[in-house]
Amino acid sequence: MLNKLFKLNRTLVGSGFDEALQIIKKELPEMKIHKFNTGDDYGTWTIPYNWEVKDFWIKKNGKKLKNIQLVCGSLPVKGKITLEELKKHLYYDPDRMNAIPYVYKYYEKDWGFTTNGDNYISLKKGKYEVFIDSEYSYGTLKMGEYVIPGNEKEILIMVHLDHPYQANDNLSGVEVAVRLAKRLKCKHTIRIVFVPETIGSVVYAYTQDLSKVEFGITMDMVGNDNTILMQQTFAETEKINKAGTMAMSIVSPETYRKAPFRAPLGADEYILNDPLVGVPTILFSRYPYHEYHSNLDTLDIIKEDKLEETFKVVEKTIKIIENDWTPKREFKGPLMRSRFNVQQLTKEQNRKYDYFFYLMDGNRTLLDLSYACQLNFDEMNKLSKQLKKNGFVKSV
Repeated sequence: MLNKLFKLNRTLVGSGFDEALQIIKKELPEMKIHKFNTGDDYGTWTIPYNWEVKDFWIKKNGKKLKNIQLVCGSLPVKGKITLEELKKHLYYDPDRMNAIPYVYKYYEKDWGFTTNGDNYISLKKGKYEVFIDSEYSYGTLKMGEYVIPGNEKEILIMVHLDHPYQANDNLSGVEVAVRLAKRLKCKHTIRIVFVPETIGSVVYAYTQDLSKVEFGITMDMVGNDNTILMQQTFAETEKINKAGTMAMSIVSPETYRKAPFRAPLGADEYILNDPLVGVPTILFSRYPYHEYHSNLDTLDIIKEDKLEETFKVVEKTIKIIENDWTPKREFKGPLMRSRFNVQQLTKEQNRKYDYFFYLMDGNRTLLDLSYACQLNFDEMNKLSKQLKKNGFVKSV
C-alpha cells in the first residue's frame, strides 16, 4: 500500500489525493468518502482549487537543470528570465545542503522550484528558460472516514494523507491508522478519518457531529528512527494526556517523550483542540528527523518496528481509558504488600504504593492514582481488582 501511495501527487485537492483514497478503500472497503466543493467557505477557510501538473523544467543553454522539483501549487509559467529573477522563485535549505526541500504555495497563487544547496550555489549568470505546465480548476476536496461500531461514546483518530512524494510525513501515520482499523477492538465507536492536512480537519469540524466524541488522537511522522513523542491537548488537565503518557510508559518505558500543545510541531490536532470544536486531541510523532520536508523523506526511512510500536501505544491509550474506574479503599493502614506478591525491591517503589492507596479516597480514578504515583496502570488495575474481589476495595 505504501509503495502505491508514495508515487502519487497527493495535493490538497487533486487526482493524486483521490487515487490515494481509493487505494486505502481497497484495504478498508466500508470506508465512506465525504466530498466538498472548491470555493466553499468554512469559517475563515476556503476549499482550494484542484491542482494538476503535467510537466516542469528549467533550462540553460537548452539543457535541463538536474535536481529540480516543483513548488506544490505553482501557477503555470513559460518564459526566459535572468538568474536574479529565477532566484526569487528558487528555494533551497541552507541547513541541509544535500536535500531538496518540500515547499507548497496552495493559497498564495505563486510559482517556484526547489533544489539542493550545491545546485543553487553553482548557478551562473545568464538567461534561464522556465516552464511549468500546471492547471487550477474547480474540484472536490475529499476525505475518507472508516467507522468501527461500538457504544455511544466515540474516539476520533485523524491522519493527513497529503504531502506529495513524502513518505514518513505522513504515510507512516496512514499505515498505523489502517492497522488500527483492521485490528483494534474496543468498547467505543471509533472514527478513523483520512484528510488533507488543516483544510480537511477544518471542514470536518464544521460539517460533522462531534458531540459524542470523547477525545481524539492524531499521528504524524511515526515511522522514522526516533523515540515516540506525545504532544498534549490545549487544556493540559484533559484525561487523555494521562492515558497517552501512561501508554507510552508501558509500551516504551525507557524511550518516550512528552511536550506541550503545539510544541514542537502541529498537525490536525490543533483544529480539533479548538475550544469551539471541543475535541481534546493528542498528537503522537517521532519528530524531529533529518529528512523532514525534503526529497530525503522516502520509504527507506520508515521502520516496521516503529510503526508497530506506535500502533501499540495508540491501542494501549484507548484500553487505559476504557479500563479506568474509580476505586475506594476499605482497609486501614498500608497494604500488606507481601500478602499480594507486590513487595518491591526499593524503598522508593514501596513508598509509591503507600501513596497510591492513601490517595484512594473514591474521588480519583485508577488512572489518576497511577499517573500521580508513577505506577504502571495495568499492574495497579490487576492489584486493585484483586483487592476488590477480597473486599478491601470497592468501586464507586
